[in-house]
Amino acid sequence: MAAMARFASVAVLVLLSAAVVSVVEPSRARAGHVDLTCPDPVTEGDTARMGVRTAGWLRGPKVYTFLIGHTASPDDFTRYFGTRFEPADTTLWIPIETTEDARPEHDETFSIGFFSHGSLHECVVTIVDDDRPRIIGVDFASSPPDGAAYRAGDAIDVAVRLDRNVEVEGSPLLALDLGDSGSSTWRGAGYHLGSGSRELVFRYLV
Repeated sequence: MAAMARFASVAVLVLLSAAVVSVVEPSRARAGHVDLTCPDPVTEGDTARMGVRTAGWLRGPKVYTFLIGHTASPDDFTRYFGTRFEPADTTLWIPIETTEDARPEHDETFSIGFFSHGSLHECVVTIVDDDRPRIIGVDFASSPPDGAAYRAGDAIDVAVRLDRNVEVEGSPLLALDLGDSGSSTWRGAGYHLGSGSRELVFRYLV
C-alpha cells in the first residue's frame, strides 16, 4: 500500500452498539372494553402517564410493571406490584415515574399494565437517556515509525477525549479521513483501549 501522509484528518465519531432499542411512538390500544392511551417516550427523571378509560368501572385496575423482554433495570423507574388506582373521572391517568442518573446508556424500555377479564393490557414505555458524553478533543496518539509517513502494517492511533468517564460496549468505530488535500480515503478505526476513562483510543492498521 502506498505511503499515507503524516497528517491525516479526523472526521466524525461514529459509535456503534450491539444493542438497538426502537423508540416507541405514543399510541392507543383497545381490547374489548379496555381503552388505553400509551405515553410518549419519557426523558429519564421525568414522569409519564398511561391513560385508562374507566367510565362505568366500579373499581380501578391493579397496575403492574414488567421487565421481561425489555432493557430497563429495576432502578430505572418506580415499580408497581399490583397497586390499585381508583377511577376519579372517565379516564384514569396512572403516573409513571422514571429515575434520573448520570450514567450514559442506551434508551431503555419496560412495560406497564393490568389484567382485565383474563387478558393483560399494557403499554411499552421508552426511557430516553439524557447523559450522552460530549467530545471535547480529538488527537493523534501515534506517529509514523519513520517519522514521515504511515506505511502498510503501521498502526494509526487516535485518542478521543470526553467530558466524563465512559464504559465501552459493543464495537465502537471512529471514522478517519486518510490522505492529503489532493486525495483522501475514509476508513474505520476500531476501539483499542480506554474503557472506564475519559479518553478512548481507536486504532487503524494501514
